[in-house]
Amino acid sequence: MALFILLCNEEKQPDIKEFISEAREQIIDDIELPVWSWSCGNTKGIQVGDKIFIQRTGKKPNGFFAYGVAVAADENYQLRLTEDKYNDFSEAYITESYGSSYVILVEIHSVVDYDHPLERDKLKAIPNFRDVSLHFQRGGCEIKPDYLATLLYSEWEKHSMVLARKGFGARIIDVICEVARELADEEKYKEAIETFEGALSFNSEYVKAKNGIKKCLSMLTKQSQASTANNEEAPTNDTENVNDTESNDIATNEEDLESAFYGRAENNRKVEVAAIDFVTKLYETEGWSVESVEQDKVGYDLICRKGNERQDVEVKGRSGNHLQFVITANEVKQALENPAFILYLVTSAVTNPKPIRCTGNKLLQQFSLEPIAYRAQLKEL
Repeated sequence: MALFILLCNEEKQPDIKEFISEAREQIIDDIELPVWSWSCGNTKGIQVGDKIFIQRTGKKPNGFFAYGVAVAADENYQLRLTEDKYNDFSEAYITESYGSSYVILVEIHSVVDYDHPLERDKLKAIPNFRDVSLHFQRGGCEIKPDYLATLLYSEWEKHSMVLARKGFGARIIDVICEVARELADEEKYKEAIETFEGALSFNSEYVKAKNGIKKCLSMLTKQSQASTANNEEAPTNDTENVNDTESNDIATNEEDLESAFYGRAENNRKVEVAAIDFVTKLYETEGWSVESVEQDKVGYDLICRKGNERQDVEVKGRSGNHLQFVITANEVKQALENPAFILYLVTSAVTNPKPIRCTGNKLLQQFSLEPIAYRAQLKEL
């Protein structure tokens, strides 16, 4: 899809701040997408589904304050159906006009306050934008080549996310993810997955939604396994026969070690999920992208990136305030060898989370490591 720039000057559109305020309420309170009619100059080629940015012009700060896509108008208002000369226009063009300019319908997906736009001057500081003119004389200009459009969208995602968290904007994708989280908290995992998938329809690469789906699928798997285990017959008392694949007494991974160390509890997974969610939000609030690699067993839970910086983050959650936790050999290896390794210990993770951050060196200096389990393997004779 192409990306077009539409313009807004408060002197000509004095009610713009009211539009933005109403849009935020629609997105946050009603989980609805506002639809604005907007001038696109004399541009005739905007198609339904094309990306749209609206830029503040006139008085500074100049920059982008709203993002959405072009959508089809009701047939009664489509310009293409009024006269033969408009036959080639898309369904997004409506019968309204703004002076001599055409008008399209824009479905707003994210918006920030008019006085807190993604400023042109900040974009110009990015090397790829240094030689690109972001000063548009008319609405309806297309951003080319494609990599610049992709970069602009990426910068907008970071800007709008931070502004929305501070209360200066709204993003429909975040609101949908919050609804999905609430469903997951109620253990309605299938409904939560469907809701997260709805968020992905706005951004198919949105890490928060992808991670939410992974966590819900994991919880569904655990529920299924627990149900199967409860329906199986109790084991016989043949204690002499120890089998690697059937014994429940050997701790083979971190989750089993947790149970062996603290006592098996149904709450363990909830504490872990709460801790990881808490740390994920910490990073995302600071503008980091976060990718979950929990299922990959690489020695840490999250890969966090911001610009050229990367941190490999292992998260330990505690239900109380005790400063002890199980750490696997693989995680210790990461602490020893990986300079990007970070460990977060989150105490009272479910009720009142408090983070303690350690680099690998600090972890090894301030915490004593004691073996609590061994793997026994039959020796070859």
